[in-house]
Amino acid sequence: MKKLLVLVALVALLQSPIQANAESSVNTIRNVSVGGFPLAGAVDATARKVFFADASGNKIMVLNEKTGKLNRVIGYESMPLDMAVDEFRHEVYVTNQVSNDISVIDVATNRVTSTIPVQEDGFPGTSDLPGIAVDISRGRLYVTNFLDGKLLIFSTKTKTLLNTVTLSGAHAVAIEPATGRLYVSNALAGRVSVIDPTKFTTIANIKVGNDPIAIAIDSAGMVYVTNSASNTVSVIDSKNNKVTKTIKVGLEPIAVAIRSKTGEVYVANFTGNSVSVISTASMQVTRTFKGARLPRDIQVNTLTGVAYVANAGSGVIWTVGGRD
Repeated sequence: MKKLLVLVALVALLQSPIQANAESSVNTIRNVSVGGFPLAGAVDATARKVFFADASGNKIMVLNEKTGKLNRVIGYESMPLDMAVDEFRHEVYVTNQVSNDISVIDVATNRVTSTIPVQEDGFPGTSDLPGIAVDISRGRLYVTNFLDGKLLIFSTKTKTLLNTVTLSGAHAVAIEPATGRLYVSNALAGRVSVIDPTKFTTIANIKVGNDPIAIAIDSAGMVYVTNSASNTVSVIDSKNNKVTKTIKVGLEPIAVAIRSKTGEVYVANFTGNSVSVISTASMQVTRTFKGARLPRDIQVNTLTGVAYVANAGSGVIWTVGGRD
């Protein structure tokens, strides 16, 4: 687990407008200075908004892709850890490190509209919720509780807890689009658990590398898992739940995202200060973006193909690529 705490906030509100309709090379990097310590992001592609969690300033910033303007989410005063977007309800969910809850943000107004409490077995103020994902088709919100070793299932409609699944060091969760099956990284056990979305039973436990952190799944059902202590990415075929490839990347990979139309997988190498690009066709690293500073998260706009890389060490968001 790579829990990141910051004591000093860096303040900067300089931004570079995102030309949403401009064609650009996938090798192009532009900077958006958001200040502080950006460690997670979420993109509402149709609303053309990108949300960033700033752990140092206890705030959520939102970038309007149409105008390039940067604003602060109103009503958020917690310490964020991870976030996900519901593009059906146009809501952003933020897991909070200390307050044991999940903030709900309305995309249209950039305001916190409600808070979902998280019940835990440990001591108050010790909740660790490092992973979150939304299943739009089923109206569910999945959240991992690392300390309790649980996967929590909420209703996105009622914002209430539906079920829990006990795992070991649950970290990230991703949804296989065809079946709705859940893939959860168990960082302490060095494996990925596959959960049935109806019965919430464990279908398989797949051994991967050391300290698996992030998971992304493409439309073909290939599952990409970053093994932060092994400096590798494990590729799992969801048809048989077998590891088909292990790919060497940079130091401490902790985030992964897929640019579907170009068949590319972006991997953030945290202490390697780089972003590796994997081809889904060759299953090899085709190039590496260097010069990042503690890249903590990657999010891709599914409509424009722009990838957003949160550089926690510089307070800068990289924008990579352009329209697909």
